[in-house]
Amino acid sequence: MPAGFIAVMWGNPDKGYAKHPNAPKSEANATGHWYNWINVRKATTGEAEELKSEYADWPGTDMVGKQYVAMGGGDIAADSGKNTVYMVALPKDVQKGDTVRIHAHCLTHGEYVDFLTV
Repeated sequence: MPAGFIAVMWGNPDKGYAKHPNAPKSEANATGHWYNWINVRKATTGEAEELKSEYADWPGTDMVGKQYVAMGGGDIAADSGKNTVYMVALPKDVQKGDTVRIHAHCLTHGEYVDFLTV
C-alpha cells in the first residue's frame, strides 16, 4: 500500500459478512455497481480534514493498480468483483493508530459508513 493510503474492502467473510460485489455498466444496470466515492476523515470531535477519493468506471482497466486492486492478486472482475480493494487517500492529519471514519457511496445501494483504525 502506498504511503498516505488505506485499503478498504467492504464485508468481512472471516466474520460471516458477505463481500460486496462490483459490476461495470451494462444493459441490465446502466449505472453499474461499485463505490464511486469514498470520503475519509479522522474520527475526532470537532473539525478534521475530510478527503474524497473518486473512482472511475469499475473495473477501470487503466485504473487497476492505481485505484483498485484485487485481494490476493489476479483478475479484479473474478467472483463478481467481490475481491475488489479500494485504495483510499488519507488526509494529512491521519497517522498510524488513528481511527478514521469512512463514508462511501455505492451506485446501487447508497451510502455506507464505517470506522477503521489505520
